[in-house]
Amino acid sequence: MKHYLLATGLFIIAAVMTSCQKEQSELTLSSLPSTAVITGTVEYVAGDYEQTDGSIISNYQLPLAGQTVMVTIPTSSYAQNADGSQYFEAVTDESGNYRIEIPVSSQALDNVSVDVLPFYAVKTLMHGGAIVEIENALYNNTTASNNNISLEQKKIYSVDLVVSSDDVIPVAFDQAIEIEGQVNIQAWVRNEKQGIATAGAYTGSNEGLTGYPVKIVAKIVDESDYRNPKTIYEITKETTTLSSRDEEGSFSATMNLPSNCWDYTTEFTVSTEASLEEEFEHWYCSMSSGEYNWNSIDVPVIYQSASSSPVELSDDNKLVPVQIPAFTITTRPTIDTDEILGIGLIGTQDGKNIIENDPFNWER
Repeated sequence: MKHYLLATGLFIIAAVMTSCQKEQSELTLSSLPSTAVITGTVEYVAGDYEQTDGSIISNYQLPLAGQTVMVTIPTSSYAQNADGSQYFEAVTDESGNYRIEIPVSSQALDNVSVDVLPFYAVKTLMHGGAIVEIENALYNNTTASNNNISLEQKKIYSVDLVVSSDDVIPVAFDQAIEIEGQVNIQAWVRNEKQGIATAGAYTGSNEGLTGYPVKIVAKIVDESDYRNPKTIYEITKETTTLSSRDEEGSFSATMNLPSNCWDYTTEFTVSTEASLEEEFEHWYCSMSSGEYNWNSIDVPVIYQSASSSPVELSDDNKLVPVQIPAFTITTRPTIDTDEILGIGLIGTQDGKNIIENDPFNWER
């Protein structure tokens, strides 16, 4: 495993590469009769990942795109007793793949190593029951599947690389903050003040949505430089809406925040992801013989993604929960609205006069 000190390491590398450019020209590497190819895939250890069922995958790896892979070869492999090293680079593609051609003479090149230059990226760690993001973790440890190889003419060598970070969460997450809120879904609601045979017996409104997954995100931001606010931590916790305190769709959770969260701006948002197809009870009204009649049909819809307004942590929340404003998930039919009674199908249908009523703007 190679471990770089970023600032010092890059300076040394730059200095050596500058001196080696002269050596390369003296060695006239471009005149060597052939090449060898080093190719492979680079991944980085992104950290811990929470799956939808709540289980945690530790040290999961992702393809590393847009970073520099460096091949280092002692100059003495080209010219006996020569000092320094020769460097060859490539940048990884979107899938983390790279390919580097190396000039090779008739004699094999020994002690070849392959590394990734240090870089910064987001690292996620499970901490205090939630996923915590380290925004600018230093990745400077490279492990190669095949290192210190010898290169021969016209051969292809596969070297896969994994880059990791030693960065850890530097403060204790000991501030337990309660979060509460409400998630609603569009719904037809019976208006008890209106008779069943009236036009206002049902209205388009919303109701609490029970048993639905929600994601709570706490973002801790240093705003000391208002022109360049910096996110220090982004903490994610998932929970499910419940039926409690006679409120369908309510949720509550405890998030452990860093001890210094009170020194920064901490903002909470709650969101839901778009779901697969669900059945929606759609009510439509018809008129026959001067009376209103209401009937329902099931319409396949998709629940759209939705999110709450942000709420800022305050000193009051040391004693009382953070209250997230209620928000409503909208729906969209997965069938042609021309096929839905009261939306696209209006007027005389099977001897009944269907009244247009589109409170959820499905027709838009």
